[in-house]
Amino acid sequence: MLSAQDQYVLNEMMVLHGRALAVYMTYAPPWDGTASHEGVDIIREIADSHLMYADEVGEMLLAGNVEIYYGEFPMAYTGYHDLSIDYMLQKMVGSETATIDRLLTDIEQAENDLVRALAERSLGASQAHLQELEDFIASAT
Repeated sequence: MLSAQDQYVLNEMMVLHGRALAVYMTYAPPWDGTASHEGVDIIREIADSHLMYADEVGEMLLAGNVEIYYGEFPMAYTGYHDLSIDYMLQKMVGSETATIDRLLTDIEQAENDLVRALAERSLGASQAHLQELEDFIASAT
């Protein structure tokens, strides 16, 4: 049985991953102009990773017979759909950094070892996303 604290942590992780900026951009892709499509591919890969963790979190919540809170995309995202890929990659760096900060808090707050392990794995993935974004941006300039 999941404690109330673990339910909170898992539902926060559901929102972090399921409503990540990369996921939103798969629904409303940025303008890529003449830019390399590699940037769009990176966004898709990051979105797929976030959705994979959202699925895993959802499975854990369902196994615990806990109601899932999906959350909503932030309203600010609606203004991003027609901006350039280069600008949005910079926004993604900020988004992944914020996700990392929240996941670090989730790890501290998790009481169940399985919940903590999932948070730690998703933290590692988000750190890898951030590194991939920073490397791509550095190579493009």
